[in-house]
Amino acid sequence: MSASARVTSAEQRGFSRDAWWRFQRKATPYLFISPFFILFIVFFLGPALFAFYAGFHDWSLLGKMKYVALKNYRLLIQDDAFWLSVKNTLVYIASALVLQWPLSLLLAVVLNSKVLRGRRILSPVYFIPALTSTVVVAIVFVLFLDVRYGLFQLPVVALGLEPINWLGSRELSKGSVIILLVWRWTGYNMVLFLASLQSVPQELYEAAWVDGANSRQVFWNITVPMLRPAIAYVMILGIIGGWQIFNEPFILTGGGPSDSSLAVGNFLYRVSIEYLRMGYGSAIGTVLFFVVLAISVVQMRLFGVYSQQD
Repeated sequence: MSASARVTSAEQRGFSRDAWWRFQRKATPYLFISPFFILFIVFFLGPALFAFYAGFHDWSLLGKMKYVALKNYRLLIQDDAFWLSVKNTLVYIASALVLQWPLSLLLAVVLNSKVLRGRRILSPVYFIPALTSTVVVAIVFVLFLDVRYGLFQLPVVALGLEPINWLGSRELSKGSVIILLVWRWTGYNMVLFLASLQSVPQELYEAAWVDGANSRQVFWNITVPMLRPAIAYVMILGIIGGWQIFNEPFILTGGGPSDSSLAVGNFLYRVSIEYLRMGYGSAIGTVLFFVVLAISVVQMRLFGVYSQQD
């Protein structure tokens, strides 16, 4: 082999090593983050796309898919049980807006007060319900609300009144679910508000007191505006979670009586798992996804999440 040929061969090997080294530098970061994308595709994106595809088919899971175009969506529009579950779910979300979130904010303001003693103990205590298993909590509430032996019936019976049928009444079944939801998630949201309150500069409050502002003016003009990101976060996650409620009504009332406490998640489970109407259930899930997506985008725009901060 001539000298020029050996030089050319060495240059080619050097170029190959440089190219491989550059490829490794570019590929290594993607290799480290690849587990997330693999799991995302396998457990979220893939099933979501398949559900969207199955929504246009009549499929019982055990047989072959039959293309039916928009039939499942037309049936959904005419399904009274579906609209009743939507109505019940909206009631649960409204209860969070009226009861849960204001109570969480009130507790956060109280615990943020420097004059309150035992704050380090009370904060974890309020957060414990969010750490407890939903199934366990729901079973305990079933025992509390039992019409014959429930703990909540003791004061009613002591007053000589008839026991309240919390779980078997169409009028009160949603109320029992709301009580459980408020008890479980108030402390969780309180911690989020409390963390935001502790990040508010104290100089703003001191300046307001010097200018003669009262407590109400300070709360509405300083505290609430500074909590806007936290409020947006709590409301967005709360509404998304509200549309996904399943365990609480399923264990407490089974969605009854007469579907009076049935949530959209329970209706989806009934159609897909109990009736094996997977195509129809996929259509419900697809509609639910786009509804939650649209609501989330509207909320983020209302709270200025997309706006640039100076």
